[in-house]
Amino acid sequence: AAPTPIPPAVVVVQQVVQPVYVIAPSCHPRYDWATYVVRHGDTLARIAAHVRTSVQQLALGNCISNPNRIFVGQTLKVPAVYHPPVYQPPVYHPPQVRQQGRVLPHPFVSGGGSHFTVTGGSVITLRWDGVHLGGVSRVEFYYTPPHSPAIRLGTDTYLADGAAIQWAVPVNAHGALSATGFDHSGRVIARTASTTFVSAYNAPPPPTPTATVIPFMD
Repeated sequence: AAPTPIPPAVVVVQQVVQPVYVIAPSCHPRYDWATYVVRHGDTLARIAAHVRTSVQQLALGNCISNPNRIFVGQTLKVPAVYHPPVYQPPVYHPPQVRQQGRVLPHPFVSGGGSHFTVTGGSVITLRWDGVHLGGVSRVEFYYTPPHSPAIRLGTDTYLADGAAIQWAVPVNAHGALSATGFDHSGRVIARTASTTFVSAYNAPPPPTPTATVIPFMD
């Protein structure tokens, strides 16, 4: 047997049509109303809703017999000044950057608080102390000499044991240490709240041994 044909799907679209009004030949638009120029996307029903009147009152006040036919640029009289709704895009508020902790050197020769003396030419550990690393995917450490731009010392991406790197201290080191935390998108979400200042201590070289001459006795 031949297959039974399937009738095409029928989509019913409901269209709201405003009734047509009888306008007297002597009709004149309301002179005591404000003026509005029709824009793209306007309908008489939409304009009437915004000025808080009915479509019928708006149509009769403008001598319009068919309220379904208005056009862009048409001048209408409305009982109040009509301001079409303006789309306001959502305002983006970037997340606040957390200011936490400080960078601590270890080991150090002397110091405490915000000033430390470290051994020049040695390799020490720099650790970001007192920081909450939630949301941070990588931490970069910086050293800033006086009157110079910051120098990136290294990056730590394994933060399960905290944020730390190894630093080979220059023999003439004298400057500030800081750290910055980034999320997965590369956005800064954390910075050190205070700066740590370090200076290199260079131990004097050991004295050169001198040979002692012992006279030979025959």
